Amino acid sequence: LQIQGKSEQALAFVGFQGPRPYSSDWYACNLLQAILAEGNSSKLNYELRNNGGLASSLSYQSLELRQQTGFSFSIATSARQIEAVEAALFIELQKIKNGQLDDAEIERAKNLVERRFYLDQEDIVNQSKQLARFEDIARFSEWKGFIGKIRSVSRNEIIQAARQYFLLSRANLVEFLPAGVPLREMTQADLQKTLEMAVRAKVQESQIMEPLDSKKLKTARTPNKDMGLFYRKSS
Repeated sequence: LQIQGKSEQALAFVGFQGPRPYSSDWYACNLLQAILAEGNSSKLNYELRNNGGLASSLSYQSLELRQQTGFSFSIATSARQIEAVEAALFIELQKIKNGQLDDAEIERAKNLVERRFYLDQEDIVNQSKQLARFEDIARFSEWKGFIGKIRSVSRNEIIQAARQYFLLSRANLVEFLPAGVPLREMTQADLQKTLEMAVRAKVQESQIMEPLDSKKLKTARTPNKDMGLFYRKSS
């Protein structure tokens, strides 16, 4: 989906539908997001801002519902670089799927998630909101055991979460473009093929890449699994 509006920069929003909140896969997905996008030394922040200078800002969000979670990334960039930043996200995801993930990165992410969990309890209002969220979606015991479950997530569980939920073929992509910038008339299939080629070329520089969406892996059953990436079709 492409949207035009009053903005000096372009924004790319990439979303994935994840598992039920507070399931074992959910904890792994949370750590995967932190590894990719939390802090200046995160994988995606380094590639987009510190190394390539492709983006001016990067953030991530999660929305917990009773039966599923939405995980998303927001990237601010220039209109001419928007495809490059989209490709960068999937390149970093593919590297993780291929096992390029070390213990230091995992420990850093666990520390950041734990720090954020405790910072949300600094005042009574935020602590009440946090408790209410856990009680509404899960139960009090999940709140008490949150840190322990985050700490127990293994490297293989994070890699499996990337392979199962963070797939290019099941991503939802929205581009917000400045007024006056022509919309790219590209079909869903064309865009997916373009991004797949960019990912494959980059990752194969260092190793032989596994299929982008391996059919050997268990696939989560979700209502919008075939929605994919949306663009206006060429006339």
